[in-house]
Amino acid sequence: MLNFKRKKKIVFACMDHSIVDLYPIVPASDVKFKWLNRVNDEYKAFVKYEKENRLDLEGRSTHLRRCPGIFELMDTGFIVTAPWDLHIETRKDRPGEIRWTAPTTMPDEILKAPPVQTPPASQLPFRPGTLTSVVKLDMPWFIFATPGIKFMVTPIPYPDTFEFEAAHGILDPSESPYVNVNMFWNVVDGKYTISAGTPLAQLIPLTEEVYNVEVRTINEKEKKYTEKHYYARSKGFVFDKSRIKNLYKQYFKNL
Repeated sequence: MLNFKRKKKIVFACMDHSIVDLYPIVPASDVKFKWLNRVNDEYKAFVKYEKENRLDLEGRSTHLRRCPGIFELMDTGFIVTAPWDLHIETRKDRPGEIRWTAPTTMPDEILKAPPVQTPPASQLPFRPGTLTSVVKLDMPWFIFATPGIKFMVTPIPYPDTFEFEAAHGILDPSESPYVNVNMFWNVVDGKYTISAGTPLAQLIPLTEEVYNVEVRTINEKEKKYTEKHYYARSKGFVFDKSRIKNLYKQYFKNL
């Protein structure tokens, strides 16, 4: 009897169907940064020069576009994009503080909470020239995956601009299914708007196994799980990690 191993599964589930269609979480390979256009144009000219001069430079460090480490990283995993515009203002005479505005009340209505927070993080090492607070962007996304799959959260490795960068971390859906982005803010005195669709962070599955991916609106089963997850996290003074992990396995063991 043939034994076909079932593929593992990753689900990105959103609170709002419009965001799924307009600003979804996407494969990293689908995101094209502006600086790549310059590199690709230069590379085409470089290849043309090689051919015209009958040069065989393959296998040498001859052009940035042939660097496997950079471009394999950029094509691995998924990119979380901003679901709405957010305007953030900082002042040099008030280090660590921010003011934020959104164009509508939609983020508050969907999230049932402010979309921007500055959680306590004073013990973290902050790079010089960076706001001395973590800026947390709450997202309308949940992540569910076959139990055992975790994700490395990284900043966008080679962005077009450097006003912010996501904080590194591990996202374990069995502990918390929330896809939020904690970031270091590099504009310590000024204004900057994150436009809807801006790449915010990269999620890299910590597995080399083949998996199926869904990006869609959250379903009723998943909503019930998030309600129970919230209750389990909030019911006491101590976070009962093992109980939450068991609850996750119960819900998603057949995912």
